[in-house]
Amino acid sequence: MSENRNLKALQDEIKQLELEVLDMFAVCFHFAGLNEQHLEDAIALYHSKIDENSQDEYDSKNIIALIEEIKSENQHWFKD
Repeated sequence: MSENRNLKALQDEIKQLELEVLDMFAVCFHFAGLNEQHLEDAIALYHSKIDENSQDEYDSKNIIALIEEIKSENQHWFKD
């Protein structure tokens, strides 16, 4: 019984962390000038690009580069 409770608590914590990460990406895209209606598309594209570049190191420089790439390729999603 205790193992099930620990597993449930861990799963809940993972879900909470996932939501926090999504919130952080919303903030990143906001400051990049993304129009809010394109947030889901931008996050989905970001995930797709992460999968394509899985051999790359996951650090702030690569995150910034990917957001800049998304902005460059989808200028219509962003404010002028």
